[in-house]
Amino acid sequence: MHWHFLPFERYDLLDRKGRSIVRDHKSGFCLGDRFPHATWVDRAPARFPAGACQRGNRAATTVFGGTSVGWTDRYFPNYHGQNLKLAGVPAGVYTLVHRVNPDLLFWESRYDNNAASVRIRLTWRKGKPRVTTLRVCESAPRC
Repeated sequence: MHWHFLPFERYDLLDRKGRSIVRDHKSGFCLGDRFPHATWVDRAPARFPAGACQRGNRAATTVFGGTSVGWTDRYFPNYHGQNLKLAGVPAGVYTLVHRVNPDLLFWESRYDNNAASVRIRLTWRKGKPRVTTLRVCESAPRC
């Protein structure tokens, strides 16, 4: 019902040697200032109101979107396109990396905070994956 920017974020599951084992196929984002989330920074005025992604307008040729300082657009962790298919991935220790703006297509005040990672242990039980978090690195692409 609204336009999405597809290459906005990427999820990669890396093996111990840093090779990508599984990559997501994210469905895209419509960025906007929907929630005043970051309490540790001085929040800027919202410049990108919710609904700015031309909702319902199939003829739109431009979209005005983004996220102002201190604002966010939250999605549930299991929202469509925010998952990795683990079928065929053997049990072991991996690093899950989440990157935003990986191709630097959006202007930002800084780019050094665009990745976070989690070191996980993947096990299988009766054909179902189980993930245990071993370490969280909130601002580093390699945990």
